[in-house]
This record gives sequence, structure tokens and C-alpha cells, in this order.
Amino acid sequence: ELKESAAFYQDKKQRLSALERQKDGNLMVANLDDALTPKVTPDMIHDSVYLKTVPIVVPKSLDKDFNENYHLIGQDLVCYGPEGDRDSIKGSPVVPDSAKKVTTDKEGYSIYLITILKKFYESFKVSAQTARYLVRDYDFETSYEAFQRVQNEGDGVSQLAIAQAEAETAKSQLMH
Repeated sequence: ELKESAAFYQDKKQRLSALERQKDGNLMVANLDDALTPKVTPDMIHDSVYLKTVPIVVPKSLDKDFNENYHLIGQDLVCYGPEGDRDSIKGSPVVPDSAKKVTTDKEGYSIYLITILKKFYESFKVSAQTARYLVRDYDFETSYEAFQRVQNEGDGVSQLAIAQAEAETAKSQLMH
């Protein structure tokens, strides 16, 4: 029984540690619900048959370059040429002037929202990664609904607080 209690405590302690790393981590690994949801409103998001708004993490050292050139990411992905000769003109799937800086963390990483042509999402992610930017997968609608529900219900208990309580409970059970 002592082994089971020790294993239970260790599991809760590891979960708490992982959540703390996520919370304290930079925007490359942090939970985007905490970083984006309070700051992003539905009018900032374009999600239609053809367009998709994506969060993209930019290191501080590349911030200036990103602002000047984000509209060129994946510049060979989309064929805009005339019918019958589509390949004659290529361009980026990024909607011009769509970048909005949402937040910056203490390490200097920034999250921008940019709107792209939805059909080219996966290939855009690869192009962004090649340019040393990280496109994070994130479902704005689901996260915003959950955020609104928490705000309306007043249930401000975070996963971190729950994990801390579970770890303390497991520790006290192990001690007795």
C-alpha cells in the first residue's frame, strides 16, 4: 500500500510540475488558452470556407523581419495566374495587412494572428517553420466559448490549482 501511495504522489507531483512548466514556459510551449483567450475577441478571427486565422509565434530576434516580410511566407504555394496558366504567377497564402500582435512573453516571444487561405494551412506551417516561426494549432471558437463560460459562471479554478491541491492531498496521505 505504501508503494501505491508513493506512486500516486509521484504521479500528482509530475502532473503539477508539467503544468507549472507550461504556465511559466515561453509562448512556444505555453498553453494558448492562458495566452490568447482573454486578449482575442471573435471579431479578430476569420474562419470561413476559404480563410483561417492562425497564431504564429515569433522570436524577439526575428520580430522586425516578420513585420516586414510575413506576407511573403510561403510565397510559392499559391498559383494566382490566369485560367489555363495558373502556375505563371505564384504568391503567398497570407492575406495582406492581416498581422495583429496579440501578446509578448517575458522571454521576448510574440504571438501574432495572421489570416491565410485555409486550403494552404499545412504547407504554410512548413514554410513558416522554415522561416523559424512557429504556427501553433489552436481552436479559437472552442477556447473562447470555454473562457466565456468560466467568466459567466465565476469558476476561476485553474488546472494548476487543482493539480496543486491533488499533490498536497497525495502527500498528506503518503505521510499518514
